[in-house]
Amino acid sequence: MRSIPNTSVATSSTSPVMLVLFIGVLMGALDIAIVGPALPAIQKSFGVDERASAWVFTMYVLFNLIGTPLMAKLSDRFGRRSIYVLDVSLFAVGSLLVAISPNFAVLLIGRAIQAFGAGGIFPVASAVIGDTFPPEKRGAALGLIGAVFGMAFLIGPLLAAALIGFGWHWLFLINLPIAALVIVLSLVCYQRSVHSSPKRSTGRACSASVRCWQVWPWPSANSTPRTCSRA
Repeated sequence: MRSIPNTSVATSSTSPVMLVLFIGVLMGALDIAIVGPALPAIQKSFGVDERASAWVFTMYVLFNLIGTPLMAKLSDRFGRRSIYVLDVSLFAVGSLLVAISPNFAVLLIGRAIQAFGAGGIFPVASAVIGDTFPPEKRGAALGLIGAVFGMAFLIGPLLAAALIGFGWHWLFLINLPIAALVIVLSLVCYQRSVHSSPKRSTGRACSASVRCWQVWPWPSANSTPRTCSRA
């Protein structure tokens, strides 16, 4: 006789994981949305022109491009939780370096580290959903993660307006407690036991890294970031 899956147990076990993924992706998406309003203050702080300040976006896009497939592949090899925590940690270190940067060159290095970590957050989160959620719930979970980008671009400018009065540094320092929360929740909620078998999960994050480029709202170097159309 065919057994009926206990959906209540599946839901209770995946809800904390979904919370961890949601907060992590939101953190990375918000960092794009709040940087645009901070550019004038950054230019004034370091005495750079608009052409030089475009590198704030260029460095982010470049190293995000490098980090996305690399982190996705590493998560297939070393596990989702370990690489997800590594991605969030790199993002936090980059945020701190940007906030305390003594010159514009250090700020760009911090943005590169930020982007390298952020590049893995979305594809690894998508792969985690594929590993832990039952097939009938994956679509809704992936849709919720994708909707985070639209949410980030709604609340990002408002958050930037609230924090810019305290100094543009706080737009990046705010990432530190959020990243710490995500790391703790990842270690507590996302146990190794929820991983699917290596044969089933191998390559899933790499596939997710390709889909990431269809939903990630890449910013323009000459304007405030905006959401690109999805394929």
